Amino acid sequence: MTAQRREEDLNDIAVAVTVLDDEKRDRMGIRTIEDFANFTPGMNFSTSLDRISIRGVGRLTNIIGSDPGVATYNDGFYTASSAEASKTPMFVERVEILRGPQGTLYGRNSVGGAMDVVSKRPTQEFNATYSWLDTEITETDRTFNDPATSAPTLVDLKGNRLPRTSENQFALSTLIDVPMEEGSLFLAGSYVYRDSFYSSIFNTPISESPSFDRVVFRATYIVPDGNVTVIAFMRNAFDELGYDGVANSTGSGSTGSGSTGFGRIESYTTPGTYGVEVQLKF
Repeated sequence: MTAQRREEDLNDIAVAVTVLDDEKRDRMGIRTIEDFANFTPGMNFSTSLDRISIRGVGRLTNIIGSDPGVATYNDGFYTASSAEASKTPMFVERVEILRGPQGTLYGRNSVGGAMDVVSKRPTQEFNATYSWLDTEITETDRTFNDPATSAPTLVDLKGNRLPRTSENQFALSTLIDVPMEEGSLFLAGSYVYRDSFYSSIFNTPISESPSFDRVVFRATYIVPDGNVTVIAFMRNAFDELGYDGVANSTGSGSTGSGSTGFGRIESYTTPGTYGVEVQLKF
């Protein structure tokens, strides 16, 4: 890991840090910043404000010009948004989350902590992965009260699937280094498919999120001195509708009983998005 600006073994540093690499994220199903908060001690995320807090320290406002209390860095470049951490594991090698003040190494806006996103290095390889997961509940010793019903309703969960678990997932990716006389050019692309899943352990129709697929393209050019990086991207290419996964055990799309331990709210994925990002290093 490089959370202290140099390569070190995680067991040798005296820093409270959580490191989640691409393989661990795939295995644990970590896709969004909310998922990072669920698996990182002391970390919380406000979906409405796009703000992270660690150990209760943060800045819960999204007013323009207001800096966050937890700094987010993408390959050494500071960003005021936490969206970089939600990039697909296809492009991210690991995410390092440091807890506690990090002003000495990360400067301002890191009074609560810092999140460092490290991208994968280019290769000339083509990768494909497929996963099958059987999460059917085969045995229970009690019944549970379904919080989505107005009157108490006891439900036997045998035969249901665990929440947020897709039976089939498939992914293709490539990350290529294009030879150039001046500067560096990297081309990347990925295709991801995921089966439908339930956001509630009660597996009601209203808690079912549909299957979806996603195509992402990314081109990165770095000038010879490394001080300027230009990124052109296409997210959800060829998608004209987007993906509405706001499903929970209440179906209300708000933080009701569906966001308890028995279910949770899924995020909305916008239709095809295209853009150019310029990063300057001073």
